[in-house]
Amino acid sequence: MIPLLPIATVRQALDAGDFDRASALLAEHERQVRAAVASAPPDAGSRANWLALLQAQRELVSDLQAARSHAGSGLQRLRDSHRGAAAYRTAAG
Repeated sequence: MIPLLPIATVRQALDAGDFDRASALLAEHERQVRAAVASAPPDAGSRANWLALLQAQRELVSDLQAARSHAGSGLQRLRDSHRGAAAYRTAAG
């Protein structure tokens, strides 16, 4: 049996900026997939379903990476702005 990918739950975590939870959900799903493959290896009849699952996983991982990158860029801009403000206060006396 192919484990269900918790797409909605992962997306909710991403939307909330809870990247650790999104990662944990994906890691748990990966564990379930590995267990499913070990207990009942995919066959030709289930190939399309497994490939669809793989594509959905890749999309979620890509979205997680993009969200983390976007958040990291935002933090860097905030740090730069803070440094600029501190330099201005120092120069202003």
